[in-house]
Amino acid sequence: MERRAFEIKELRVERVEGRGVKLGGYAAVFDSESVDLGGFTERIARGAFSGSLAKDVVALVNHNPDKPLARTSAGSLKLVEDERGLAFEAGPLPDTSHARDVVADIEAGNIRGMSFAFRTLQDVWAKVGPGKWLRTLLDVELLDVSPVTWPAYPSTEVALRAQDGAAEALAGLAKAQAADEARERRLRLLELGG
Repeated sequence: MERRAFEIKELRVERVEGRGVKLGGYAAVFDSESVDLGGFTERIARGAFSGSLAKDVVALVNHNPDKPLARTSAGSLKLVEDERGLAFEAGPLPDTSHARDVVADIEAGNIRGMSFAFRTLQDVWAKVGPGKWLRTLLDVELLDVSPVTWPAYPSTEVALRAQDGAAEALAGLAKAQAADEARERRLRLLELGG
């Protein structure tokens, strides 16, 4: 299993009393180069996650399986590949100490990145300079997405926001209509500045 983390660009938090908080943004961005990962950098090709979107994936805090935030099979984690990357929406977050802690840490700027854990199914390596290599991930098995302390990619986004009743109603409708789900997710991400 490998893990890759991304630094966020913008963070906004909205809280409305009596409503849940959601975490959303991009867990991975296509064609964006990572920091040096120990003699090589890495990029993610468009479509690298497509085989994983129908599988059960979890959202964790710092990849810790003892700190779950959401899960696709529970309907609390939504993942979609769009033209930019792997968009996600987790929530409403559970009323647990670790979920409250991650919200507080994101608001305080202590947690600044997103990450994904994966197994490589297909990749390609290219020498790009003296002693420099570029790895391109073509197909991966996605295991989790996580807000993290130490990012490896500088181009992801994560934000917290309140969930309202209209968004819940749209989410129910979206399950029945896949095209509407993609449109609504893009609209939500635009609200977050993505």
